[in-house]
Amino acid sequence: MTIFVVAYPLVGHSDDQAIKKFRRHHDQAKADLIEPHFTLVFAITTFSYEDVLAHTRHLAVEFQPFEVLLNRLVPFADQFTGEHKLFLCASKGERQLINLHNRFYEGRFITAMQIEEDFEPHMTIATARTVEQLAEPQAASAAFKLPIYSSIDALSVIQIEDRGIVRMTEVAL
Repeated sequence: MTIFVVAYPLVGHSDDQAIKKFRRHHDQAKADLIEPHFTLVFAITTFSYEDVLAHTRHLAVEFQPFEVLLNRLVPFADQFTGEHKLFLCASKGERQLINLHNRFYEGRFITAMQIEEDFEPHMTIATARTVEQLAEPQAASAAFKLPIYSSIDALSVIQIEDRGIVRMTEVAL
């Protein structure tokens, strides 16, 4: 059992469709698994779903819904998986996403943190095995009409197993 905490951005219909279509073409495995999102808490296996959900509910009351401006495409070499990815990143709303991420890993949940590097909020929109394979999605990403205006008004605690998402609970901000 693996648990994540994600935030699904609320975007306009045409932007939502453009992002989903791009992901289906350039990151199909993940696009088939989960909607476009910001991952705030990565692959927790040491706490129960109920513990993560209770902690998320506790933190959610400290935050209000906020706007997110998606305006940067950033290539990323993932040292953890060896893959090359294209991130859609935020400027406005970035600080709130970082604060949510950092607050989650305080207290007893600090032991769940797997990555020591700084957190950069992003949505993965393309994945490739090599940097050369990432060139095509980078070129195709020019079709995005940036910036994309969105907002975050909830967090979702999800449980993923081999067959996909088996449980999800949304927690309002």
